[in-house]
Amino acid sequence: MRSVDEGSPSSTGVSACPIAPRSFTPLAGRPLGRMRLCLASIAREQTRQDSWRAIEIIANTHNRRVESYLQRRRHRPWRNRGS
Repeated sequence: MRSVDEGSPSSTGVSACPIAPRSFTPLAGRPLGRMRLCLASIAREQTRQDSWRAIEIIANTHNRRVESYLQRRRHRPWRNRGS
């Protein structure tokens, strides 16, 4: 028999708890649980990428507007003379 972690309920072969040993398997250990965690992490990563993309788009738009404004001012030197 392979060595099993001594703290786990299934290590002795007999459990004091009447619940089936399967219930001790953590959610991440089950195929469906792993799939859910994987899908959740994919969705989280996609959301993170979408957020960064939105920030980049906003920043690029802002930078274009600022550059455009500065170019317009450069071509209108009379605007910057003061009164």
